Parts: sequence; structure tokens; C-alpha cells
Amino acid sequence: TKQLALSRHKHPPGNSDLNDTQSLLHKTLKTTTMKRSFAQAAPTTNSGSSSSSSQLNMRITACPLAKKQRCSSSPTMSLDANTHPTETLRQLFFKQNDSTVAAATTATTTNNRDKPDRVKHLQNYTMPVVNAVRNENLELLQQMLREGTSFHACNNQGETLLHLACRRANADIVRFLVDDARVSVTARDDVGRTVLHDLCWRPTVETEIFEGLLPHLFRSGRPELLIAPDVRGHTPFDYSRSHDWPQWNAFWIGRGAELMKEGLQRQPQQQQQLQEEEEEA
Repeated sequence: TKQLALSRHKHPPGNSDLNDTQSLLHKTLKTTTMKRSFAQAAPTTNSGSSSSSSQLNMRITACPLAKKQRCSSSPTMSLDANTHPTETLRQLFFKQNDSTVAAATTATTTNNRDKPDRVKHLQNYTMPVVNAVRNENLELLQQMLREGTSFHACNNQGETLLHLACRRANADIVRFLVDDARVSVTARDDVGRTVLHDLCWRPTVETEIFEGLLPHLFRSGRPELLIAPDVRGHTPFDYSRSHDWPQWNAFWIGRGAELMKEGLQRQPQQQQQLQEEEEEA
């Protein structure tokens, strides 16, 4: 495990640099609804392939919510299955001049609200808790919580228990940590990686975990973390495998788009609730 972690620090599985000059879709979900249809072919192992066998046929129709018009004549946009998921997110949900994009591209580990309280959280990072997360022992974790165990913990590299769970555990453990133990979804480790970097680094596509985390990103007012780079310039989906990009893109066109829309609609109310809870605490 130690050798794997060291290898990950030295050689993050990033892919080719994003083409930041690519034309972006200047419609956010605050003012659009999404209609989509897609057909997914079996992904190939060739990261640069864009052949018909690895195409994800996506067509998006945007319709202004304010006008409440029928969308039959609205402009459409097609996305290639092998588009980098970070670029897909930028095209669908973030304007080129959006302040959230600027916040994501300039984010560093100097942001105190993203870094755990090292002194307090190091003491909470105990082997019984770590092993329970690794072994996906939900019953034991629930018992620990009832007995007063704090799950606000990190190791010497700043990795929190949620980093660990997103990298190695199942959706139930992640859900327990964010819903029951109320750990932060915005924490960064010492090289600026969020829990999303660890989630995208998994050998399989875990959309169920993403579905559980997205509402908490909006509740924290940090949806830009979806495209935020670490200190080496790698976004979360730079850690994903290129042959999984069609599956990730299908998620963002489908269920992911629905969750993004819901998050944008609920964000003001959720942020006010979060502020009130912090004031009470």
C-alpha cells in the first residue's frame, strides 16, 4: 500500500493536456434544461481513438427556463465519447468566464477552509477507524459513532478518511461519512487533491458515489471542485482512465446533469442553512 501511494504521488495517471481554447457552451443549468439521448458503444483501450466503435452519440438541447418554451427548435451540440470528462463538465455546466471556473483554476492548498485541522485530526486518525473504512465494516463504524468516535481525521499527508473511502470503500461507507459522521467533502491533502481525485483514480467507474457526493458539494458551495486542479495541475478526471471516459460522459449527460440542475436550484437555500448551523455551533 505504501509503495502504491508513493507511486501515485510521483506519477499521477493524468492524460493529455486539455484544450482550453475549445469552444464552450455558454449556457449554465441556472437558465437551461437538458434533453438528451445517447447510445454507448463498448469503450476501446485506445485512449486517442475516436472511431465509430467507440463513439457516444450525445445530442443536447438547451431551453431557457425563464421563457418556458418548447425546445424543438433550440440549438443542439454533439459530444464525442472520448472527450475528456473535465472538458465535458466545462462545456455543460461552467461558462468560460464563470467565477467558479476561475476559482477552480486558481485553487491551491493555501485555502484554510479546504485543509483539515492537522493537530486535532491526526489524533483521530487511528488504525481501528482506518481498518473499518478499508474493510467496509459499516456496522462497526456506526457503533464507533454512537460511542463518540470522531471521524474528522487525516494522516501525515493530509488525506482524510473520506479520501480513503473514495479510493477504496463502497458507496455505503462514503454515505455514512458524509451523511452521518458529517465529514467535509471539500478537504484537500498536502498536494491539493480533493476526495474527487481519489474517486476518479479508482479502477472502476463509481457513479453511485458521485451521486452521493454532488449534493454535498453544492451544500458547501463548492461545485467548482469538479474541475479544480491539484498543485500539479491535475483535475480529478485527469486521474481517470481514458477508456472509461465514454462511461463518465454518459453519466454527466444523464443522471449527473439532473443532479447538477437540482444542486443549482437548491444551493442558495442550502448555503443559508449551512451558515445557520455554523453560527449555532
